[in-house]
Amino acid sequence: MQIQRYSQGVPYEQRVCDRCAFNTVQDEAHVILDCPDAHLVSLHNQFQHLFDATPAGSTARLKDFINQIDAVGVADFADKCLALFDH
Repeated sequence: MQIQRYSQGVPYEQRVCDRCAFNTVQDEAHVILDCPDAHLVSLHNQFQHLFDATPAGSTARLKDFINQIDAVGVADFADKCLALFDH
């Protein structure tokens, strides 16, 4: 993720996702919930039960996703997401 760019002084708005054409900031919410990157979509499919447990239409989607009952599943999903960006 564009976390490294934070430490390099790149303004938040300029940390655009390099995995999709949405032209949006590559932050945690984008990567976990919205990015259509094929590898991330594959992870979503593997962990579909986590996304099914997140209330539809929630205004706090990331918070709801992170704070759900299956904390081990969320941690496993997050670990696999970070591995995709660790190159």
